[in-house]
Amino acid sequence: MSMQLNKVTVLSYSENKDREMERCVETEPGHVAVVKATEEDVGCNYKNQFHKYLSSWEDHEMGAGLICLEFNKVMKNYCLVNGKKYYADHQHEHKLSNGCTFICHDQKNIYKCPDQLKFMEVMKTVTTRIPTTLKAKFGF
Repeated sequence: MSMQLNKVTVLSYSENKDREMERCVETEPGHVAVVKATEEDVGCNYKNQFHKYLSSWEDHEMGAGLICLEFNKVMKNYCLVNGKKYYADHQHEHKLSNGCTFICHDQKNIYKCPDQLKFMEVMKTVTTRIPTTLKAKFGF
């Protein structure tokens, strides 16, 4: 069996206790070994909260469903708008009732509107914060 460096292999799944996992690590330049991995080694820290490897959760402030992946990486799986899930796919556009088009992207959300909407805030910097006006409008 071949393993990629630092890739996690789950050997057994259990809801009630830690799973048995291993990963391939470089012990010194040019030398590798397969070692046991703990949940702490492979899990993700997000907003000061620990999430197990391959676990998923929702961040309602950000309006997103997230998952903990390899290399302790948190990835956005879907967008939450007014209680509805839109999976992250930059090639799929969703028509909204206000005439706008919404695209759920894994790094940003895109609203394309024929005219600027009154309740929209124009942000000068990139942020994950949902503007207060949008929270009320979309039910966050």
